[in-house]
Amino acid sequence: MSSPRSTTTGEQPQRVARDTTPRSPKRLARAAGVLYLLVAVFGGFAQGFLEPKMYVPGDAAATAGNVVANDAPGRRQRPGE
Repeated sequence: MSSPRSTTTGEQPQRVARDTTPRSPKRLARAAGVLYLLVAVFGGFAQGFLEPKMYVPGDAAATAGNVVANDAPGRRQRPGE
């Protein structure tokens, strides 16, 4: 009897390459959904928490002053700059 690792001709079997196909569409869709959820949460935070601190209705100069004074939150939103 031959060993389980050899073929009937005595040669070693070829190794099967690992799966190189792209990830399943379902998995990619779930990842995209999680990213969209994060965008919604952080966008809601920006609209509900940061904007009211900066925006002064009817006073453009005060709004501009608040934007300049609170530049740090804006810098965190644009890491490429």
